[in-house]
Amino acid sequence: MSDLAELRKLLAAATPRPWFVGATSVKGESLLQTAPPASFSCRSVQVPTKDAALIVAAVNELPRLLDRIDALEKAQLPKDAREIAAKALHDVRKRNEREGTPISAEQYRDADAVLSALGIAQ
Repeated sequence: MSDLAELRKLLAAATPRPWFVGATSVKGESLLQTAPPASFSCRSVQVPTKDAALIVAAVNELPRLLDRIDALEKAQLPKDAREIAAKALHDVRKRNEREGTPISAEQYRDADAVLSALGIAQ
């Protein structure tokens, strides 16, 4: 199982979000809470405040981050495809220059936009 799949599995098995950070009377300590403090289902663990803040922020944000990673991976072209597209555009430019076929400024801008979208610097 991939790390992302494992994170999704752990997230699905965990107490539903959102989680909260609650106050304690101990300096530098906070409550890591898995439900609103007034809720009867609230469970708390006292931990250092900086750890509680990190855990709560990470758990609450994790579903969105995993979805974003999935979307980016689906949208990402393989490196070979980017290189092939860049080479094809470069070859067309060179051929047109060699043959004296005029290319409009708009066509150059379009080609540059494609290369830029593919993450290829000019």
